[in-house]
Amino acid sequence: MQLLQWFGRTIAPHALRIERRSPPRWLTVLAYHRVAPRPPGDYPFDREVLDCDPARFDEHMEMVARHCTPIGLDHLLAFLDGEPLPPNPVLVTFDDGYRDNRDHALPILVRHKVPAVFFVATSYVAERRVFWWDRVAYLFHHAQVAAGRLSYPTEIVLRPGGDGGRAHRMVLRLLKTCPEIDLERFLDELGRALRVPWDYELEQQLADDLVMTWADLRELSDAGMEIGSHTRTHRVLHTVPLAELPVELRQSRAEIERAVRRPVRAISYPVGRTLRTLPSLGRAVRDAGYRVGFSTESRANPTAAVLDPLDLARVTVDTCMTRDQLTALLAAPELCRAW
Repeated sequence: MQLLQWFGRTIAPHALRIERRSPPRWLTVLAYHRVAPRPPGDYPFDREVLDCDPARFDEHMEMVARHCTPIGLDHLLAFLDGEPLPPNPVLVTFDDGYRDNRDHALPILVRHKVPAVFFVATSYVAERRVFWWDRVAYLFHHAQVAAGRLSYPTEIVLRPGGDGGRAHRMVLRLLKTCPEIDLERFLDELGRALRVPWDYELEQQLADDLVMTWADLRELSDAGMEIGSHTRTHRVLHTVPLAELPVELRQSRAEIERAVRRPVRAISYPVGRTLRTLPSLGRAVRDAGYRVGFSTESRANPTAAVLDPLDLARVTVDTCMTRDQLTALLAAPELCRAW
C-alpha cells in the first residue's frame, strides 16, 4: 500500500494528464456507501459501510474533477450505444440510501460538479426500516446473553461477547449466502436469541437518523443526481427464488419512479456479486426494464472490450483509501485487484 501511495503522489497525476490526450482505455466506476464523520466508540451500527469522512470525500472528488472527466448515467448509456467516452471517464455511485448521502456527500458533489448515481433499497425508505446489516450490528451491540441459540435456518449457538466478532461475521455470511432465507424471520429470531428488545416504533426512530426519505431522494434528483435501484429489500439476488425476483426488481423500480417522477434505468446488486455465473438473474434484470447493472468486482471496465451492460464492475472505496491511492487506481486500473 505504501508503493501505491507513492505512485499516486508522484507518477499517477502525470499519467492521468497524458491519458487526457488519447481515447480512454478504461471506464472506472467508484462505489461508496456512506460519507459521515467518524462515529463514537459505542456506535451500535455497521462501521464497515462508513467509507469516508466528509473531508476525505472532498479530497476524492476534487481529485476526480481535476484529473478525470466525471460522467453521469446519460454519458454511460450513450457509450454503450456506440458513442465515444471522454478522456479518463469516472462514474461515482452510492449504494443503500443512507441519509448522510444527502447531508454530506451531495453538497461536495455539487461543489465539484460531479454527477453521481444513488442506488437505494426501497423498502427501507418507504417503510422507515433499518438496513438488515445495521439491525444485526445493533442486536450484537446490545446483546444481553453470553450465548444464544438460533434454530432457523439451522441450529446455531452464538457467543456474542467473547469471540472477537466471529458470531457477528458468521450471521452476516449466512444472510448473504443461504438460499431462500426468510430475512424477517431470521432477524426476529436473532433478536430473541440475544434478548434485545426490538419493535417497529424503535425501528422507525433509528431509521429516521440513518435512512433517506423520498423527499431526500427528490432533492438529490433535483440537484442533477440519478436515482437507481438497489432492489427492494437488499436480499442477495443469488439467494432469492426466481418467483420472487419481480418484487425485488420491478417493484423497487416502480416505487422510485413514482417518488422522483423520472425513469429508473440502472441497478446495483446487493453485496455486489456478479451475475456472470447465473444467466437467469441477468434475464430477470433485463426483463424488469433495467439498461445497466453494477457489481463490485473491484476492477475497471476496459473500453476496448464488449461490455455486458448488466454486469459492469465497480471499485469499492473504503476508509483506508487516501486521495493518492485513489489517484493511483484511476491512473493504473490494473492495480484495482491488488487493492
